[in-house]
Amino acid sequence: MVRTYYPDTAYEAMKARSEAPGALLVSGGTDVMVRKPAYEAVIILNGAGDLAEIRQEEDGSLFVGAEVTYADMMQDHRIPEIFRTCIPGIASPAIRNAGTMTGNICNASPAGDTLPVLSIMDAQVVIGSLDASGQEVSRTEGLLSFIQGIRKIDLLPTEVVLGVRLPLSNWERQNVCYYQKVGSRRAESISKASFAASARVEDGTIKDFRASWGSVGIKPVRFPDLEKKYAGTPVSDLKARKEAVTADFIEGIHPIDDQRSTAAYRRQVSANLFSDFIDSLGG
Repeated sequence: MVRTYYPDTAYEAMKARSEAPGALLVSGGTDVMVRKPAYEAVIILNGAGDLAEIRQEEDGSLFVGAEVTYADMMQDHRIPEIFRTCIPGIASPAIRNAGTMTGNICNASPAGDTLPVLSIMDAQVVIGSLDASGQEVSRTEGLLSFIQGIRKIDLLPTEVVLGVRLPLSNWERQNVCYYQKVGSRRAESISKASFAASARVEDGTIKDFRASWGSVGIKPVRFPDLEKKYAGTPVSDLKARKEAVTADFIEGIHPIDDQRSTAAYRRQVSANLFSDFIDSLGG
């Protein structure tokens, strides 16, 4: 028999996880039946009201609780604008009313739609558990460290992901944002490739430059060293060298062939999206 827990708070969720280590954590649950896992215990998080909050933190970060749905995010003015481009292409309205960004992260699919966006935002995963005395302890981990591979995340059997922290202090200075998903159709489609990018352009010069691809690796692909290399470049120079700059980034992308697409197609699309982003910079 499967033991089922219905915690009303984050603390109760952590307590249940400590009592049943490795229990399946169900948030929106939109992918549970697809994967058909076999678990002895299941923790349904939908009733944990304090996990359904979006709140501003003292350092200016925005915390998005694990139970905040995509639909909730679209209705909150504090959510960065780039998500309003990304979220409408995720599945269907019914899925967006149940699915969560935390679920997208913990699912750890290379095709997770929000992951490239979270990658360029330097998002942090907030994780909680109870110590031996029953006191709550928490830790944070960067997205690209937390996702270790396909369906692999850095989460201990007694831990619960409480939500996602978006560091807005630097992000709000980005004045060019870009997101595109390429699939068989505009929505209700698993991406063949996706791309998120942003830049801070001042006086015709790139001060900050970020780019991340989805569905072309086991987790979002980003090249911080190349981003630093081109920060400080005048936009006009970047555009004049667009082909070479694009090739510089795309050299590190090594997608695979699968049932949805070919490696060659994904690589070309990745280059096209990056090139289009450079065109969008103005200057």
